[in-house]
Amino acid sequence: MKKLVLIFAALALSGLFSACDQSGSKRPAAEAKFNPADFEKMAEFTFTVPADYSSSFLESFRAEFNGKIGGFDYFLSEVNGQVFRPSEPLKPGEIKTAYIYRLKNSPGIEESLAFIASQNGQAPNAQGLALVWKEANKDREKYFPRGSWILGLDKPKNIAGIPGNYSLARIGASTPNHWEFSIAQADGGFPAEYRLLFFR
Repeated sequence: MKKLVLIFAALALSGLFSACDQSGSKRPAAEAKFNPADFEKMAEFTFTVPADYSSSFLESFRAEFNGKIGGFDYFLSEVNGQVFRPSEPLKPGEIKTAYIYRLKNSPGIEESLAFIASQNGQAPNAQGLALVWKEANKDREKYFPRGSWILGLDKPKNIAGIPGNYSLARIGASTPNHWEFSIAQADGGFPAEYRLLFFR
């Protein structure tokens, strides 16, 4: 008899926990959903993270390419290592493949990050975005086509942005060798000229 009582008690307790889950009080927040059709693969290429790559990469990148021939005509001062801090920093010597996707039907930041996670991808942040631009070298217009913007996404806590805003690093070119490194505001869906970048 005692055994039956214990069994019924266990079942009741199980039902209580299930009810708590259904109410949302115990269940963790659901992951953002996305439509796979909103992400169209455009290109990929493999590269090795340089041996001298470090947390100060954005600063050395700016010194090397800002205002230089073939470099950036516009390089926003807020694009720096204090504002943009990768959640998964690249490591010297790593071999990575960069994937670039066209965004359709205006997916937003949550959907885009969920898509990256579904691909077991690594968000680039500004540092990874800059490194891919540098490593693309003579093929930059293939991976960074004119009239488009490549985004350096990451988790909100890793992008301080301009005060009061959640900003994303972006690189684009309107004409040959007219490069811009600036920011985009992550409020609402991304327009058609934006591209998604991640590593694996």
